[in-house]
Amino acid sequence: MEMLEYFYQNRPQNENFVPRKCTLDDHPRINLFGARGVGKSALVLDYLANLDKKNILYIDLDDPNILFAPLGSLQNFIDKEAIETLVLDHYNDNDISLPKVKQLIIVSRESIDDDSFTQIKLTPLDFEEFLAFENSAHTSASFSHYLKIGSLPRFAISHKATLLETKEFLKSKFSLEEIRLLGFLALFATKQISINQIYTRCKEHFKISKDWLYKTMQKLQTEGIIHLVEDYQPSASKKLVFYDNAITKYLNRNLTFIMLFEQAVVLELLKKDEEICSFYNLGYLYTDGVLTILAPFDSEEAVWAKCQKNISKLKLAEIQDAKIITVANSYEYTIDGIRFEAMPFYEWSLVDFEV
Repeated sequence: MEMLEYFYQNRPQNENFVPRKCTLDDHPRINLFGARGVGKSALVLDYLANLDKKNILYIDLDDPNILFAPLGSLQNFIDKEAIETLVLDHYNDNDISLPKVKQLIIVSRESIDDDSFTQIKLTPLDFEEFLAFENSAHTSASFSHYLKIGSLPRFAISHKATLLETKEFLKSKFSLEEIRLLGFLALFATKQISINQIYTRCKEHFKISKDWLYKTMQKLQTEGIIHLVEDYQPSASKKLVFYDNAITKYLNRNLTFIMLFEQAVVLELLKKDEEICSFYNLGYLYTDGVLTILAPFDSEEAVWAKCQKNISKLKLAEIQDAKIITVANSYEYTIDGIRFEAMPFYEWSLVDFEV
């Protein structure tokens, strides 16, 4: 029980925690899950800070000392200390018999397969959450910062994502093989590509097995590190999007502002509707039939001409409403009964995009 006593007496504390939209409650069994670096541990520690510390046991399953001190006496320790809330952080199908306790919180990268748990998914910061980390009163300036430093809390708190910090984050969260694969995938960020094409091109640069690639791609998708967005046309390849701009930018120094802008828009859309699809070369369509068109710097006239040229595709898809996402422009018009409304990203994400 010595290891359990150590965890009991040395629960980590948050520093500079900024509240998130996602919250925890007193449900008896909770699975908090989400991708690496999205702030799961900070969120659960903030929840624990409001409870009586003598009734809490927080166990970090990533602690290397656990390798030499199995947790077989966990139930006895819970009973002895009258533990009411147990947290198993960094859970990864560990060989642990889940004990009986008033409240059990499991923190993992992927959701666990157990219907008795309330599943709570934590995603990277959306723009509204990011603003809570910012000191600027100007949302337009904060948007530029958001594109630059990304959507992971650790970079938002420090207000920077230097090359060294991003490198250290990757090294601490991913294996060398995963980093190598992510580096290759970043070359195709916001582009259409199939997993078979990824395999064919990867093996030209480094040794890789098809089995490992397919399993790792599935793991990265399930966890939410990458997204392969379906195309409106079933035969077309999926579009690859990363979960964070700072990481993508570090892995691909040739990433343009347009690509970063597109990733930011897609990530906002995915928070609202995981069933979005890429719609030709115009933008993204989600299940309520609204088309999101990306036009960061395009003039109103240029966007109108593009929409007019593709109006038959919109009508065939029975689209009645389209949102045009820009950097700074606002305008609206109607073409053949379809309403088009343009607004800057920072307005769209905060006002028009409330879930």
